[in-house]
Amino acid sequence: MKPKRRIRESQFQDDRYYLTVDIDERGEYGATLYDYNDKQVWDCDTETVYELIEDGYLKYKPDQDLDRLTKYLSSNGTIPKGSTIDDEKEDEDMEENRRMRENKKSKRRVMLENRLRQVIRPIVRSILKESISPQETDFLESLKKNKGVLELANHYEVDPDVIIKQLRVRLSVKRDITGNVKKVSIDFTDTNSGIKVKDSVSF
Repeated sequence: MKPKRRIRESQFQDDRYYLTVDIDERGEYGATLYDYNDKQVWDCDTETVYELIEDGYLKYKPDQDLDRLTKYLSSNGTIPKGSTIDDEKEDEDMEENRRMRENKKSKRRVMLENRLRQVIRPIVRSILKESISPQETDFLESLKKNKGVLELANHYEVDPDVIIKQLRVRLSVKRDITGNVKKVSIDFTDTNSGIKVKDSVSF
């Protein structure tokens, strides 16, 4: 059964709406959706809500299920796709506070992503890399005296061991048909500093 809807015509001037609960007591429920020009866009009563829940459009009352209500009203053309329904009308101060919170979240997300790329990802890749051969271990040990490694350690103000740990995943290993290591090399340029680490050892 298709839910009964009472839709009011509205000229959508933005994609934000707010829902007000008109009644919610003794088994009776009623709510109205307005745009931010305070023009009524949609409303529902107890029967409409029961039908929406029965047909699977909602799981709870509209004010407790705004995400599904938004999806439902977008799908039937009552509001444009990408719209947002607030549980109350926000004034200018509330809107500014909301934008500030979103900006802070966005900045934290960017910082986290940068941290992931610069630190966490190389460490995870090192952990997940299969056990290295004794030849690779010896080669990494020899890199402690490599000019490029020392320059990187000085540039980032860290111990050379930290740089070598990150360079582990950059090694190139050549093996013979029996799997024995014949050559270990590295040719890496740090994009931030322009410092280059290049070396190779044959076995």
